[in-house]
Amino acid sequence: MPEDLPITPASLAYVGKETVNDFEVVLKSTFLHHSVRVDLALFDTKYKNFHIQNFNLTSHAVNPPLFLEAAGGAETRGGELDTDWAATRTLQVALAAAYVDAKFTDYNNAPCYYPYVTGQQVPGCTYVNGTGVQNLAGKPMPNAPKFKFDANISDRVPLSAIPFDVTMGANYSYRTSAQMLADQNPQGVLPAFGILDLRVGLEKDSSAYSVTAFVNNALDRHYAVDVEDFWSSPWGGTNNVIAQPARDSYRYYGLRFTASF
Repeated sequence: MPEDLPITPASLAYVGKETVNDFEVVLKSTFLHHSVRVDLALFDTKYKNFHIQNFNLTSHAVNPPLFLEAAGGAETRGGELDTDWAATRTLQVALAAAYVDAKFTDYNNAPCYYPYVTGQQVPGCTYVNGTGVQNLAGKPMPNAPKFKFDANISDRVPLSAIPFDVTMGANYSYRTSAQMLADQNPQGVLPAFGILDLRVGLEKDSSAYSVTAFVNNALDRHYAVDVEDFWSSPWGGTNNVIAQPARDSYRYYGLRFTASF
């Protein structure tokens, strides 16, 4: 049998090994007879040859191919807080929050977000034979909001007349705006948003059966989970972007039944 041919074209550039150095300081503690738990972490993570995927916009294809390359360096640093409080025997409160400063520290020859068109050059890009490159050192990494948190509250009220408890709860998640694209396309910034979920139900005291009415995304906040600018390629200079809406990008509600045996 002949030797198998390599699946990677020889024309693709070699991407060096990615290395990561992570430094963390962690504090774990409990208070008020263990009813309050607080976990705090401070971190600084440095990447060398950070691997990132980009579209080959110079192909001018409607669906340009992806290629893998390495930014010279990247860094994420910040802090995370994770806490919960058993306020009563039935009332629970929890909060998770994070502040993260994620940026490229060395990224020369990064792609521009559309190819060269006379009179429509991307600011900060240098063009050679129609191919634009830029230096993204100090620019944010993709899909990395600086601040986000998730708060949850739940309670249970026993009913004396029937063997069921009333359960209720709310969850609110929030994140600040974020650049979704490594090439820093200004059209690729996802605005800040918050999602509120509400629920109320009946649960048998043995937790065998329950029925829950819920409203997810109660504030009807629309947002995307992915933004791409590859549509800029066949019509250079138009700076088109497309977005994939989240599953719960619109308010929805319903009833949920559960049973365990």
